[in-house]
Amino acid sequence: MEDIANLLVDKWKVIIESIYVKDFSKKVESVNLFRMDNYYNGYPEIEYCYKVTFNFEFSSISDPAKIASIYDTYAREWNSELEKTFIVLFGDGYDCTIDEYQSYVFGNEKVDYMKNQGYRFIVQFYPSGFIGDIREDKLKELGI
Repeated sequence: MEDIANLLVDKWKVIIESIYVKDFSKKVESVNLFRMDNYYNGYPEIEYCYKVTFNFEFSSISDPAKIASIYDTYAREWNSELEKTFIVLFGDGYDCTIDEYQSYVFGNEKVDYMKNQGYRFIVQFYPSGFIGDIREDKLKELGI
């Protein structure tokens, strides 16, 4: 399952970094991926549940006034676009709910929840739920 988890994380990183709102985008500075286990009380009791955190660079622009101007203008729209993109990807035709922590809760076979905190994006997911999607992507690549 770890190979599948890594494959998904690589794919999601590309999706994240390809989101542009009026020339504004965010780059992923680092990624933390780990498998949930029985040491995390209260988390789903499933053998292969992973959590990934995509940490964003704040900006490559050195002028603080320009950073503030660009960030204030477009970051909210970019965050909204990020959330919409992944709600479609993870929702699989089902509605998600927002819990008291402002996390999007899916509770399906793919994703438990996702949370966008502006400076990082967190997803708790089940790689096995994506096997069919990965298979379809490979078949499309092969033209089948």
